[in-house]
Amino acid sequence: MKRILGAAIAAFLSSSPAMAVILDFDNLATGSSLPSILEDGYQFTKGPSFAPPGLPGPPNVFNVAAAGPGGSNAIFAGDIGPLIPGTAVLRRQDGGLFSLASVDISSQFAPLGFPNNINFTTVDAFGAESSFSLTMSPGSLSVDFVGLGRGQSISEFRWGNASAPFHFTNYFDNFSVNEAVAPPPPPPPPGATVMIDFEAFAVGAQAGTLLEDGYRVAGIPGPPLGPFLPPPPVLNIRDDSGSKALLPPSIPFAFGAVLTRDDGGLFDVYGLDIFDTQSLSPNAQSVFFQTVDANGLMNSFSIIYPGHPFGASGNATRFFADLSSFTQARNIRSFEIRNGVIPWQFDNIRVTALMSGAVPEPMTWSLMITGFGFVGLGLRRRRKVAAIA
Repeated sequence: MKRILGAAIAAFLSSSPAMAVILDFDNLATGSSLPSILEDGYQFTKGPSFAPPGLPGPPNVFNVAAAGPGGSNAIFAGDIGPLIPGTAVLRRQDGGLFSLASVDISSQFAPLGFPNNINFTTVDAFGAESSFSLTMSPGSLSVDFVGLGRGQSISEFRWGNASAPFHFTNYFDNFSVNEAVAPPPPPPPPGATVMIDFEAFAVGAQAGTLLEDGYRVAGIPGPPLGPFLPPPPVLNIRDDSGSKALLPPSIPFAFGAVLTRDDGGLFDVYGLDIFDTQSLSPNAQSVFFQTVDANGLMNSFSIIYPGHPFGASGNATRFFADLSSFTQARNIRSFEIRNGVIPWQFDNIRVTALMSGAVPEPMTWSLMITGFGFVGLGLRRRRKVAAIA
């Protein structure tokens, strides 16, 4: 009996998630500079650095300083010159999943009142990336990732400043983490789910409209620019990252592309890949979308695309835009992608058809209801005649 009870307790403990661990760097020497940090089974490494052309890049190190809450040790990811902010990555040493509850951030330097924007990116158990950012004032802040609904059951956590042309000195401390088990894969949404990947089209192809898997992508014309007419809204197929992708016609803030079902039906958009190969800006940028819902109402929203490393033009920085939490991308008739200052490229648009064919118009609904009423009235009269007979 004791053996059975002991085995049951051991099985329970092995299946229970590990207790939270606080990664506080207090075992490191203040003032040290380290290329990587290992603490309690978690590994901190620096992200790739890109030196300005013709200039050597500084060492990829973490700086340790007594800059955390109460003068405790904290780490600074380092800046690559005044223009390029440092980035850092947190993983479990064994490659497993973990959940991030909170992180303390101390801002030690804020030049000339410029906004201190910090980007965060998580990679989930299925390899999907999700990014967001916050703007911080000088002082200290504890970021509650649980309250934000972020950082749960992830394989990787990345962070970095996005504050060109001035850098900020942001120290990170007290990463509250715990081991996590892989969640079950999400159930497939109802309807026929497809991924529009543009692989069927030739690289360099140009067209005003593309048709793939029952979905139509059309270029959006921009307004005339003074005496010059804009070029036609031609869609381009590019291959800048090893996979064919869509480059909509681009004049800043003017051109884009719109996605609809070819049969006019409703659909959901769950996410898409976005990347930029033509900009040198390290800043985070907003990508704008506009949808039209089943009732004809227009809704606009945006997501944050992480900055592009300086000098890395031509090396695509792919980013998965997870739209699963955006109600504006549900039950829609059209999904519009708007270009901003940067000419974005788009790939792997995940869409789900909600029903076959078009939804009846209001007049059609009224005729159908009237018809049902007449049918009910006819059946009632037949029952009365049968009763008299």
